[in-house]
Amino acid sequence: MHTGAFRGTEVPGWFQPTFAVIAVMAALPIQAQTLNRNLVVNGGAENGAAVQAIGDPQVGQVPGWTVTGPFSVGTYDVSEFPSSTDYGPTDRGAKLFYGGSGTDHSYATQLIDLSGASSEIDGGKVKFYFSGYIGSGGAVPANIQQAFLKAEFLNGSGVTLLTAVAPGPKFEEDDGVSNMMLREITGFLPPNIRTVRVTVDLATADSGSYNTLAADNISLVLATESLYGVNLLVNGDAETNPDQIDFANDKPVAGWNVHSQITVGTWGDYNFPSATDPGPPDRGQYFFICWGDRAADNRAYQFVDISAAKQMIDSGQVSYKLSGWFGSGQDGDTDSPDNADLQVAFYDASGNGLPGLQVGPVTAQDRNGQIGMFQRSGSGTVPVGARLARIDLNFNRLTQDVTINTNAYADSLSFVLTNATPPSIGGIISLGDFGALPNFTSGSLIEIYGSNLATSRRKWSGADFNGSNAPTSLDGTSVTVNNKSAFVAFISPEQVNVQVPDGVGTDSVPVVVTTAAGSSNVFTVKAMPTAAGMLAPAAFKVNGKHYVAAFVGPDYQSTFALPAGAISGVPSRPARPNEEIVIYGVGFGPVTPDTPAGVLPSGATTLTTPLQATIGGAPATATYHGLSGFIGIYQVQLVVPAIADNDAAPLNFTLGGVPGAQTLYIAVKQQ
Repeated sequence: MHTGAFRGTEVPGWFQPTFAVIAVMAALPIQAQTLNRNLVVNGGAENGAAVQAIGDPQVGQVPGWTVTGPFSVGTYDVSEFPSSTDYGPTDRGAKLFYGGSGTDHSYATQLIDLSGASSEIDGGKVKFYFSGYIGSGGAVPANIQQAFLKAEFLNGSGVTLLTAVAPGPKFEEDDGVSNMMLREITGFLPPNIRTVRVTVDLATADSGSYNTLAADNISLVLATESLYGVNLLVNGDAETNPDQIDFANDKPVAGWNVHSQITVGTWGDYNFPSATDPGPPDRGQYFFICWGDRAADNRAYQFVDISAAKQMIDSGQVSYKLSGWFGSGQDGDTDSPDNADLQVAFYDASGNGLPGLQVGPVTAQDRNGQIGMFQRSGSGTVPVGARLARIDLNFNRLTQDVTINTNAYADSLSFVLTNATPPSIGGIISLGDFGALPNFTSGSLIEIYGSNLATSRRKWSGADFNGSNAPTSLDGTSVTVNNKSAFVAFISPEQVNVQVPDGVGTDSVPVVVTTAAGSSNVFTVKAMPTAAGMLAPAAFKVNGKHYVAAFVGPDYQSTFALPAGAISGVPSRPARPNEEIVIYGVGFGPVTPDTPAGVLPSGATTLTTPLQATIGGAPATATYHGLSGFIGIYQVQLVVPAIADNDAAPLNFTLGGVPGAQTLYIAVKQQ
């Protein structure tokens, strides 16, 4: 047996959408990456020319952008541009966008192709993070709040389906000094989005002959996340970018639109509450503070676009929970009246306000002289018509002594939506890359499709296992097959992957998914003694022939038995007669020694059902057939028979006399 291919001790390696182990997917060509990176070209203004004085004529082209009006590029630390040490991006480069010379409307746009994530978008899986910095050189002009960032998400016909706007800061939010303020909005994309038009709008000059408004670090990132059952706040625990702490020169707090006096503190530092004072049980190192002595606009806020859930919201089926930890007090100042609270406000598509909720504050009387933080939470139903949520963290300065900084803290802030609709099953198949069979057997790995199947999106991890035993529930989603608990490996609202438990029988059996919202419809599937499928990803279909993902030497992990160069970027060569190949499969039935479903295999096993295979019509001897080191994944090692060269030799197998349902091929060549 090839120990290079057999994984006897690894954590299970298959997950959504099917099975991304054994280098198969890693070996496929890397497509244009749409997810988990900044899609904006030249978002930091670093490419191309820049002017050296704020009144100079604009630069010509701004790479990546279509410019209208005097929109231009400037340089930090010269003329009236912001300084590289001013409040603003910690990772700023040497340049920034600015309004330019003249009084015409100044803006720039960029059209970005999102089709590389079309399947994820159409499946309702994609969250967007749109952000940038807006500011000015010198004294802040009154028109700063006329600037904004806008993302218009379009379908394939160019129709706008969603518009997300991050408005510019208010004049008072940046203390009237030269600052670059983070502005951000997040949300979820509706189906059929294919492009996005990003706009940086720097308005018009409010006086004089040039526009001093500026922008930098424009970013749009897409990620596969869930709308329900997870904290929708970015950096709700203050732990992101903790290296930004610098009380002498505060930096923006990641994820939040903040007043420039709001930053983060460290538990136990500077007479702040310590790790042993009351506070969140899962506290990290940092929490939110307001370092200034002003009473006005001491707030941080986030916008979350929730319009992707409009149908559920308008039917009254979406609830929310708002939660946070709040407090005050320092050594020698346990009776400070300052406090903090968290509010959510909802808005309809026209921007009209809808009812929301406030949690907190925790007053000095509530604390009863204790230093630390205490939890406050509340919940409600998202109001009908709501399309946007704004969550505000407010620091309420009640101290009258202007020489004393605001003494209030917050941590572990969360805003969670819950879909109250029970799950619904629409279909079940065995793993898609292993034949997508309509039947299964005990121990099979299956994919369950439907809606509202989970409130989060993740696969199992080592932390979910109890020793070698796989979990039967992830984040509140569980599955039964013939009234027996299945082992849950991946969850998302539209797909759940499980291993079928032992002892489900060989008849029509019911499958049910259960979440906190209730149980699904009963979906009936025919269970079989075996339901074997071999690994053959869709990408392995070449010139009308579907090739099995058969590994060849020398490592049996990276090179496939395909015609040389059959799939661009995939190492391949034909298998040689009398050479061993390694194939992976599912649904091959019981093994000896017995390995129960839901338990990590710990060594070599053997199928109890007879396996026979042919390649090119000639018998292929199996030198190993049993479990691999992954739960539910079998490993078959065959010796290629001495047949003539054939770039598409049929590979057939029977298990207990039952032919495999797939039509598969392998390349064989004398060498």
